[in-house]
Amino acid sequence: MEDLQHELNTQTNDGNADPVYWGVMETREVGVPDGCGDERIYLGDGGTETLEGAVAYIAEYIVDDENMEAWNEVDKTNTNDVIEFCREKLGMSEVRIIDVAKKSEISRYTGAFLTKRACQQYIDSYGYNHSNPHTYAMTAYRNFELEHLLKILKTMELKETSIQTPASCASAEMATVDLGLPSGLLWADRNIGARSPEDCGAYFSWGNVEPHYPKQQITDRGDDDDTFDYDFSSEEYEKTPGFKIDGNIDAKHDAATVNLGESWRMPTKDDFQELYDNCEWVHKTVNGVDGYLVTSKINGSSIFFPCSGLGTGTSRNYRGSIGYYWSASFNSARHARSLLFDSGGVYPQHSSNRYYGFAVRPVQNFVK
Repeated sequence: MEDLQHELNTQTNDGNADPVYWGVMETREVGVPDGCGDERIYLGDGGTETLEGAVAYIAEYIVDDENMEAWNEVDKTNTNDVIEFCREKLGMSEVRIIDVAKKSEISRYTGAFLTKRACQQYIDSYGYNHSNPHTYAMTAYRNFELEHLLKILKTMELKETSIQTPASCASAEMATVDLGLPSGLLWADRNIGARSPEDCGAYFSWGNVEPHYPKQQITDRGDDDDTFDYDFSSEEYEKTPGFKIDGNIDAKHDAATVNLGESWRMPTKDDFQELYDNCEWVHKTVNGVDGYLVTSKINGSSIFFPCSGLGTGTSRNYRGSIGYYWSASFNSARHARSLLFDSGGVYPQHSSNRYYGFAVRPVQNFVK
């Protein structure tokens, strides 16, 4: 709360009168009366395009071998010739010229943000759902309830309290364990979003920070028929920020950093290798949960990794028999490094499809 209050009192207002709140402004093209906007070609299911864009779309997706010769003879700098070809040769009777203009408006689907930073974080993670989004400051004087709330948050006297409220990912009982590793790295005693060391916690596709939980996880420890409200598929993954990453995960796309705070991060493939090399890995059942008890060869401290299974499509599979854990290390456009283990062994340098839903075990760098 202190951090929020400080941010509310020090953030920029982008030229608006205080108190301000934030929304997502997006800009898209809309149809306007003839002569009132920029010319576009309407392609039906292909949307609207400039002449250049329409020519490229038609060439790649519409023209077949039978019409290729005729297409090659079309003057592709002449809008009427392109439209005439589409109508007469391709049977696209809906193709026509329309006028469009850019329209900016506040997204109706995101609600209000108290800080510019939170609004920008939303855009960084989910901006692919909007058209040219950016943060937009608004003055709250017409919204009396919000104006009153912001004034309270900015001026209220904060007192220390021992009350702890649950969070979607952070656990009030999460602790670091010093295994005496050469790097000094500290490992968390449980997964992100886990209620205990034996709980699987949240599942993430690689490079994405939104946690997903099986529907049944609240009432049981999970069976293979558990399902997600989210679809861990390649088609859905291609719509996410994680799909665009072409290197190791940075802080903005790190599930541990975003959900737990700046002191936490996801382990790298080298961190998993160090853990494997310096610890004894024993397949064991703890409180009814199968997994691996990992005990330091250096100081005898230990942590437990449950067999978390993985999310594929909307299902959680192999819970209780295989453990899958993401690293922050890139491998290829389709794969990333991960930790995998089952009753037959431990594989700290496994490579997995990035759209799968895996658990994440966070780490902290040792600070002297």
